[in-house]
Amino acid sequence: MPKTEWLALSYTVPTSPSKVRVYVWRRLRAIGAQQLRNGLAILPNTKENLDSFKTLLDKIKELSGDATLIEMDFTDEIENFEMKKRFSLAKEEQLRDALAECSTLLDRLNAATDAHSRSLIERELRRKLQKLSGASSPFKAQAAEMEKAATELFETLRGLPAEFSAMIKSKKQPSLREPRYFNKDDSLED
Repeated sequence: MPKTEWLALSYTVPTSPSKVRVYVWRRLRAIGAQQLRNGLAILPNTKENLDSFKTLLDKIKELSGDATLIEMDFTDEIENFEMKKRFSLAKEEQLRDALAECSTLLDRLNAATDAHSRSLIERELRRKLQKLSGASSPFKAQAAEMEKAATELFETLRGLPAEFSAMIKSKKQPSLREPRYFNKDDSLED
């Protein structure tokens, strides 16, 4: 028998406490599920998505809810096409949002004048890029390119003293009286 194209999770959760509904909604969003109807979420039929739905099904039951996992196909090709389109648009929106967040972090990194701030922003950006390139991410290829560019940027910024970076931003020219800053790898024999 051929593999079905879709997985569906039919679920109901208690209305109180609301944190259960919020948890389920956040988990569905995090795994990229689309709502077909209220209480019916759908994902493409992959091993990873099956595992994600099974984990959520178990959690829903643990939280006094009810859930059923279903393999399915649409009988109408137009509905099938529309669902594929919804996933494609959602993926594009997620990528745009992630790139906007990374862009904001890069702007903050560019504006940071001290090494500690740059280090914190760098860690935050790396976490964002790792999330994008994670096993469950549909953005692995794009994230790998962004990770490479970010690594090059970080290496360059680490080589610049914070004071020099601040001078560049303010367009201030160093005077001969200002001290020269060395990195630990700099040679004094230049």
